[in-house]
Amino acid sequence: MKSRLSTIGLAALAVAMLAGCGGGTSSDAPASGGDTKTAQSGAPVKIGFIVKSMADSWFQNETKFAQDKAKELGVELTVQEALNGQAVSTTIDTMATNGCQGIIICAPEVQLGASIKAAADRHKMKLMSVDDRLVGGDGKPLTDIPHLGISAAKIGNQVGQALTDEMKQRGW
Repeated sequence: MKSRLSTIGLAALAVAMLAGCGGGTSSDAPASGGDTKTAQSGAPVKIGFIVKSMADSWFQNETKFAQDKAKELGVELTVQEALNGQAVSTTIDTMATNGCQGIIICAPEVQLGASIKAAADRHKMKLMSVDDRLVGGDGKPLTDIPHLGISAAKIGNQVGQALTDEMKQRGW
C-alpha cells in the first residue's frame, strides 16, 4: 500500500513540478515522457528532491519511485538528505548552483517553512512540499506552497477504528 501511494503521489508531483519549471517544454519535446527540456535553453529540467532521512524505508521507497518517474519523463532528479534546517539551507543553495529549477521537499523541521520558501524564492526556484506540510511562524500551513501528502491523523483514525472493530469481532 505504501509503495502504491508513493507511486501515485510521485507521479502526480513530477507532473505538477514539470508544469511549472522553466516555463514548459520546448516545441520539439513531448508533453510527457522522454526528452523533457526547458523552453529557454533546451537543457533537461532539473529538480532537487530533499528528504529528511534516507535511513527511513519510506524515503528510500519514495526516492526510488521519484527517480524512476524522473527517468521516464527525461527529468534530471537530484536527491539529497537534509537532517536539519541548516542542512536544508545548504542543500537548496547547492541545488541552485547546480542548476535545479525546482525543489520538492519533505523538511526535517516544517516550522522552517518561511525560510525554506525564502531560499527557494531567492534562487527563483519552484517549491513543493511532500509528506509533511510546511508551516509559517504562526504554526499555520503555508498555503501558497503546493503540497502533496497524506493525512497522518486520518490514517491513525482509520487504523484505530480497524483495531477496535477487530477487537470487538474477536470479543476482546
